[in-house]
Amino acid sequence: MVPAGVTSVDVTVNGAQGGSNGSGLGGNGGRVQGSLSVSPGQQLFVFVGSQGANYVSTGAAGGSSFGGGEDGGVGGPSNGGAGGGAASDVRTSITGGATSFASLSSRVFVGGGGGGGNWSCSPRLNGGVGGFPAGGNGLASCSTPPTGGSQVAGGT
Repeated sequence: MVPAGVTSVDVTVNGAQGGSNGSGLGGNGGRVQGSLSVSPGQQLFVFVGSQGANYVSTGAAGGSSFGGGEDGGVGGPSNGGAGGGAASDVRTSITGGATSFASLSSRVFVGGGGGGGNWSCSPRLNGGVGGFPAGGNGLASCSTPPTGGSQVAGGT
């Protein structure tokens, strides 16, 4: 809850890092910084995403998140990729629950999660970083690098 006399807060939000697979490293989460105008008594809700799961041969669920943020992505089966990191955000409402349209529409700062790493391209395929307005491309040593997602579409 915003204390009396406070009308602005400085905010830094970091998305979670993607998981790794061998030397294929997960990309870092994106960082968003800025100031937010607030009113005394207003409630803000912070959702912290978790790191993507490191690759295991059976695939694995991402780590559980803190504060209701999204869990990290699931690693792929059989020489696949690790899970991508989850976004973290600040919201002004949780009406209808954390995944409701009203709650998601109230996000005022979002740090995107980083992409998961992959070992199927020797020696490595690193996940791209989360970012705004688009995530960064991954790093590939033997193929076309994966592209970062945008605000309206996922990457490759």
